[in-house]
Amino acid sequence: MKRITFIIFIILSLSNNYAQNTPISITTLTSFQTLTSKAISNSGNWITYQTKPFRGDTWLFIFDNQKNHTYKFTRGKNAIIGPEENFIAFKRSASYDTIFKLKLKHTPKKDYPKDSAYIFITANANTLKYPRVKSII
Repeated sequence: MKRITFIIFIILSLSNNYAQNTPISITTLTSFQTLTSKAISNSGNWITYQTKPFRGDTWLFIFDNQKNHTYKFTRGKNAIIGPEENFIAFKRSASYDTIFKLKLKHTPKKDYPKDSAYIFITANANTLKYPRVKSII
């Protein structure tokens, strides 16, 4: 009986050592991405989603379900899929580093770089750019 208890004790202590992982560092925590601004077209052929890191620039992903292809746009946000799925409109903001430097200098918000509007044509995957916009309603 003592022998079985000793063997069980050894097995449990060894399994406990293997179960302990290394602690999560701050760089690991800051590298996680948050999924935001999701949209699916009416027929399900186009899917858009945005990822946002703890610090840094966002990414907008446009997925073509028919071709199984993903288009990526850095700093893209707030995508809107057209009702007939012939375009996807979104805004592209200034880089995180640019805004951060302006904030450190206490620059008024009216002097920040303006967002640009992009229209992604779904038929040929071309992108049109319109600088200095407020809204893409």
